[in-house]
Amino acid sequence: MKIKGNKKLIVFLTAAVLIIGTVEVAHVVTASAAQPSPPTGVTVNKTTPDGVIMQSAAQPLCGMTTAAISWTAGQPYTSYTATSSPDVLTATVAGNPANNGVIVSGLSLGTTYTFTVTSTNASGTSAPSTVSNSITPYACPPPPSPSTQSPTGVVATIKPNPLWPTSTCGSLTYEITWDEPANGGWYVYYTATSSPGGIQGTAELFAPPWTLKLGGGTYDTTYTFTVTVGDGSGNNATSALSNSITPIRCPLP
Repeated sequence: MKIKGNKKLIVFLTAAVLIIGTVEVAHVVTASAAQPSPPTGVTVNKTTPDGVIMQSAAQPLCGMTTAAISWTAGQPYTSYTATSSPDVLTATVAGNPANNGVIVSGLSLGTTYTFTVTSTNASGTSAPSTVSNSITPYACPPPPSPSTQSPTGVVATIKPNPLWPTSTCGSLTYEITWDEPANGGWYVYYTATSSPGGIQGTAELFAPPWTLKLGGGTYDTTYTFTVTVGDGSGNNATSALSNSITPIRCPLP
C-alpha cells in the first residue's frame, strides 16, 4: 500500500513539472520589430522662397536659410529625422507611409553644412546615414547702385531772344544738353549748375532728350556748366565742364 501511494505522488509531481515547463516555453516565444536601417542616398537640394524643392541644384538661392534634404526610404518607419552638421539643426517627418524628404530651417548664411538622416521605429533609432553633399547658404549681393560714371558731352547754348528770334542778344535763357551715363536708367535726377554760380535747375528724366532749360545770370559774364546725376539717395556723379557761353545785351538802335 505504501508503494502505490508513492507512485501516485511521483505521477503528480511529474505532471506539475510538465505544466510549469509548458508555461515557460509560451512566455519565452515573443515577437519584436527589427532594428531600423538608416536611409541611403541622402542629398541636399535648394528650395525657392515659396518652398518648392529644386532637385537640379544643391546650392540655395541667395538669402535662403533652408535646405531640402532627400533620401531613399527603405521601408515605412515611424519617422525620419534629418540633422545638420554643424549647429545640430533637425527636422522630423512621419515615416509611414514611407517619406523621402524634409526641409531643415535656420541655417546661417556663410556656413557650410552637411546632413545625415536617421530612421525610427518601435525598436529604436537607426545609426545615421552616410553624410550628404555640402551646402553653403549665402547672402544676397546688395542691389545695383548707380554707376559713378557721369554724363558726358555737356553742351551749353544761349537760347534766342523771343523778341529777336534770330539773335541771342538780350537773352538770359540757356539750354544744357548732355549724353546720359553709360549705365543709363539708374539715375533719375539731373541738375545743371553754372560756374560762377547763380544759375541752376533740376529735372527728373527717364528718357531722351537729355536737356534742361535754365534762366538767370547777368550779361557779359562768362559761364560754364556741369551736370550732376543722382538717384535721390545721395548717390551722385558730376560731369566735366561744358563749353563757355557769355550772354550779352543787344546793341542800342
